[in-house]
Amino acid sequence: MDITPQEFANQYLGNYKIKGSEINTKHCPFCGPNTKRDNQYKFFLNADEGTYKCHREKHCGVSGSFTELKEHFGVDDYEKPKFEKPKVKTENPGGKVIEYLKLRGFSEETIKKHAVKAQNGNIAFEYYQNGELVLVKYRTASKNKKYWQEGGGKPVLWEIDKIDTDKPVIITEGEMDKLALHEAGEENVVSVPFGSNNLKWIDECWETLEKVDQFIIWADNDEAGKKMKNEIVKRLGRHRCFIANSELKDANLVLFKKGAEGIQEVLNNAEAIPVARLVDLKDIEEFDPTQIEAVKSNIPLINKYLGGYMMGAVTIWTGSNGSGKSTFINQEVLNAVEYGFGTVLLTGELPNWLIRYWLELQAAGPKHIEPQYDRLRDEQTYRVPKKPKAKIREWCSNNNLKIYDSFESLDVEDIKETFTGAVQQLGIKNFVVDNLMIVNYNASQREKYNKQAQFVAAMKEFAKKYDVHVHVVAHPRKPKGAVITKEDIAGLYEITNLVDNVIGIHRVTDRNRDALGLKNDYETENVLDIFKGRIYGMQDLRIKLGFNEDCKRFAQRDVNDFRRQYGWEEY
Repeated sequence: MDITPQEFANQYLGNYKIKGSEINTKHCPFCGPNTKRDNQYKFFLNADEGTYKCHREKHCGVSGSFTELKEHFGVDDYEKPKFEKPKVKTENPGGKVIEYLKLRGFSEETIKKHAVKAQNGNIAFEYYQNGELVLVKYRTASKNKKYWQEGGGKPVLWEIDKIDTDKPVIITEGEMDKLALHEAGEENVVSVPFGSNNLKWIDECWETLEKVDQFIIWADNDEAGKKMKNEIVKRLGRHRCFIANSELKDANLVLFKKGAEGIQEVLNNAEAIPVARLVDLKDIEEFDPTQIEAVKSNIPLINKYLGGYMMGAVTIWTGSNGSGKSTFINQEVLNAVEYGFGTVLLTGELPNWLIRYWLELQAAGPKHIEPQYDRLRDEQTYRVPKKPKAKIREWCSNNNLKIYDSFESLDVEDIKETFTGAVQQLGIKNFVVDNLMIVNYNASQREKYNKQAQFVAAMKEFAKKYDVHVHVVAHPRKPKGAVITKEDIAGLYEITNLVDNVIGIHRVTDRNRDALGLKNDYETENVLDIFKGRIYGMQDLRIKLGFNEDCKRFAQRDVNDFRRQYGWEEY
């Protein structure tokens, strides 16, 4: 049958509202989901004609016919199937048919009350709809069961004409199960025509089924039955479906082994389907932020404001070019390793040898570096001597500090695969993605921000699933003022909504000193802004930092201790 615009919307267009003769959908199927409310409910589909239009004129503005919309989704029109009325002769059951049915636990009274006939020694089930014979189905009258039917018959529920739509209707997987329920005193029962894999009966019986307020689904206790049950619930609506559960395979077996009392026990214990994804407060696991495993920061105020970098969480870092965000995060990586948290560091903009050079300077600290003269630059720089350098490398290796080889691949799926492997095989619990821009999303420029948001969402899911912490660096767009704010992070606002912590880092300059509230402060070299700290509800907090250029270390201004010692010194 031809699908109507309303049916099409139900199947393909997601959330929508009805405005007169227009179906107004939350998202446009052409320009995609949009998290900004101003860009939602802009797509309109005419319920009568099927014509459509997206009213995001500058960004989409697509319009067309119903045929074009169906083509976009790959939906083909189809004609309503034509069924042939059975032209067969059956007879009242007797002989071995009656004998076999009695062995299954059915009385002659039950058999007579149903459309059970016989043909050539086989059981014939006659299916009627609106008083007309529309299908005849056969079964051998023996344990070696075999089913077949007259060709061209219409798939309807067996005994659909006899149900009372004002009462609960029991749906079974076979005719024998329906007979078993009748034997136990239940009359408002139907059976599916062709087992668990064919649900065409829903369409053919819909005019009757939509009048029913409650169904009890008694499917066979096997994988096929479970699949059928789930599909029926989807089609008929979970709000009006109850599930009959039994440890035995089907209703007929329950009757045979436990009698009518067993049937009634199963029906009396039929369960409503819980509303998906809802839980009671009492069933939620206990949460104590002071007991959550966390990576300790090198900066005491970060530990105070955020509780460190908690497992199951994601931190977004932002700052303008040259602000020091990568250098600061690298120092936090060393701190994580010091406290036993293996780390994967993905830094796509720097070659591996430069990452190692900077990490070794920071790990060495002012005590273990020595000056050297740079002739080209005509100035003094610092390096890590050979002996401490070897100890640092051994310490990092023994404590699972791993550098992600960005030259191998930066595809999203490869990053996720590597991160998952690092958790499962190496027990690593701390991850850094520096930065969002270098990830290969295999997307057009137009889709880039959506893909970035999806990647951050995937990192959040990864953090929760494996109880790890993920740091993600997100570059800002050109700021509106003299300093970076949370709203300046490039991409969708959704990114900062998804994560647990948002931190900005600023290098203090004469240009931004006043805007940072440091008018007469010439000792603060960098500033950390806590834009968001979800666990403790912290926001808009500022931490002053000092910086040691020689060994690339940061320290809290009121502490200014760059002499921190790491475990490698004990090697």
